[in-house]
Amino acid sequence: MKRVIITGLLAGAGMLSVAAGAPHAPSCCVPPESAALLEELYTLHPTDVRANEARLKRADIDFFAHRWADALNLYRQADIRGLSRPDRSLYSYRMALCLIRTGHYADAREWLDDVRGRAYADVRNFYDAYLDYIDGDLDRAYDGFARVTPGIEGLDATCYMAQIDYSRGRYTQVLDRTAPMLRGDVNPELAPEMYRIAGMSNFKLDNYEAARSDLQKYLELNDEAGGTADNEALYALGCMAYDDGDYEEAERCFGPVTEGRPALAQSAWLYIGQCRLMNSDTRGATLAFEKAASVETDPSVARTAMYDYIAALTRGAGVPFAKSAGMLETWLRRWPDSPYAANAEQYLATAYFNDHDYVKAIAVADGAKRASKALLSVKQKALYEQGVKVAANGDAAGSATWFRRAADMNNVDPALAAQALLWLGDAQYASGNFKEAAKSYSRFLSHAPQGPNRALGLYNLAYAQYRSGLYSQAAANFLKASQTHPALAKPLADDATIRRADCLYYTGDYHSADALYNSALGNRAADSDYAAYRHAMMTGLTGSQRDKINALGAFIEKYPDSRWVSQALLEKALTHEDLGETALAAEARRRRLALTPDVDVDELINAARTNDIAGTAPEDQLRILERIRRNGSLQADELADIDLYEANALARLGRDTEADEIYGRLAANPSSLSGATAAVTLAERQLKAGQAKAAFDGLSAFTDAGTPHSYWLARGFIALADACSALGRPELAREYIISLRDNYPGNEPDILSAIKTRLKK
Repeated sequence: MKRVIITGLLAGAGMLSVAAGAPHAPSCCVPPESAALLEELYTLHPTDVRANEARLKRADIDFFAHRWADALNLYRQADIRGLSRPDRSLYSYRMALCLIRTGHYADAREWLDDVRGRAYADVRNFYDAYLDYIDGDLDRAYDGFARVTPGIEGLDATCYMAQIDYSRGRYTQVLDRTAPMLRGDVNPELAPEMYRIAGMSNFKLDNYEAARSDLQKYLELNDEAGGTADNEALYALGCMAYDDGDYEEAERCFGPVTEGRPALAQSAWLYIGQCRLMNSDTRGATLAFEKAASVETDPSVARTAMYDYIAALTRGAGVPFAKSAGMLETWLRRWPDSPYAANAEQYLATAYFNDHDYVKAIAVADGAKRASKALLSVKQKALYEQGVKVAANGDAAGSATWFRRAADMNNVDPALAAQALLWLGDAQYASGNFKEAAKSYSRFLSHAPQGPNRALGLYNLAYAQYRSGLYSQAAANFLKASQTHPALAKPLADDATIRRADCLYYTGDYHSADALYNSALGNRAADSDYAAYRHAMMTGLTGSQRDKINALGAFIEKYPDSRWVSQALLEKALTHEDLGETALAAEARRRRLALTPDVDVDELINAARTNDIAGTAPEDQLRILERIRRNGSLQADELADIDLYEANALARLGRDTEADEIYGRLAANPSSLSGATAAVTLAERQLKAGQAKAAFDGLSAFTDAGTPHSYWLARGFIALADACSALGRPELAREYIISLRDNYPGNEPDILSAIKTRLKK
């Protein structure tokens, strides 16, 4: 009996998963039953100095229980960067391991880079190599694994090096590495892969007895772990069973392989056909040979399969699918000038279309010498369906090409061409090409003046015009879409009303826009929260600023979970600021920042400035200032302002030493506004604390140095006069005040009042 030897098909290897262990970390010292207490601490007391430690300890419970995603979520919420270097390295490592175990490899590398210390050298070498391994950079990974100290529990670098050796075809080295491991106590997670590559290496080296033993052990462990068996391993076992004459076992092994890599699948079908012939199953053998012959991966296998197929046919096998697509292609290549070629091309294109392989159906039609109308019909349908398929996979730009070609075949099937135009408009819209989308929707409406999709076409056209800034046209078409029958579904009809209101707003017709927003609210539109938000904004245009604030407040109270609440709070803050209501503005800004983690640094600075003026919620102010500093990219004067705001917040919290340290540092630069402010503020605080001499010295230096900020220079002289009085020098105090009265160019009420009050004394 003929035996076919297939070579060169077993290249490549599977990927190992990272070990689940946590080397360089002790067992969890936090009792799991303390989880609730830890959660209570950082949830109910987030500002407590122990909150961060509590969150880390709670995360550790999940970490040591290998609940990686839960641990990662908690570590993300903790302030790891702010820990001391030893603790920071430990928790950066734990964060990196959680990220690796949950598949966030790019983020893991960043955290791994933050791990410091000689104690972590092997950890970093191992996981750096593992990430290179995941990225496919096997040379770099191999070198990295080689730097890991052998024998460390959980850092099984040898396993990965053996796997890379296998992928490079160094089978002897694979056996040298795996033999000691398989004789010892190999990591259970890595054991299946080690047996697999050892077995495959023995198979490649013709050590069939050892190969069979290793591969059977691999299958046993893989089944216990619930894994999917590797096709190459099954193929190798099938080949060995075939050589032993156990054809039933061989076919059982080859069966799953037919669903895998084409080259391996082709050879597996050929072997299955031969196994079936050996068991006198001619019909089954013929079908297997046909499948092998229809694959073009290995011409020699295809040639052998075709021979076996023909041989099986001569034995009288019935083949229900003898005219399959692959056989037709072969026929057309051999006999392209046959009178029946046109029919064959149509049949082949139809076969591919029915098999949902639209690209091949189109290629057959494009390559046909004589394109019949039936073939063109198949082509147009294939173009349309391929566009739908590509669009469904999220490639809007890619789908447009197929829809455009289908739409251009209007002379074949006008109805399908019109439908393709609707899809083409959707694809162009999704790609941000709104003007072209509007053209496609307009063409659709002209080709399909009536029909079930007319209202949808008008709705889509209006949206494209809306996104193009053609608000008057968009408003008109949103109205038409709402009035066309069959009517839009209620969610789309509601949306059309709201979008039409938006268009009227942009054209300056505020009253009509507000009426539509109210109409949407009355109809309980799906997007009612947006309509309510827009109505509140309209109030500021059609009514007073106070009415706007009240309307925004009512919106926030009614729709607390709306995604527009954050924007409404910003509008509320800005309106309060316009009215001079700083404290209310600060409160609105704080609420917005609590809801919105991603705001630009300018808004954060504005919020901090408003909070500072209002003088409220110093704890929140410190958190805002920390967010500003994490954002970075601040200029020197902005940094000085942030420092001043921090000092003011610390002073309000009674943290006087910290506040005064910052005031003193800023006062060293009196030419800046923040420096002048800090110098005077520090002196006034010293006077209040009974430190008149310190205040006098500081203010003398400040007034001698001078500052371009005349208001704060005046405040400085007033405070200097107060210091003189406190030191028993009233005559000098009077001289400072008189000089200030006679020379100060400003007219601020507080300065004038202070001068008058002190002269009366």
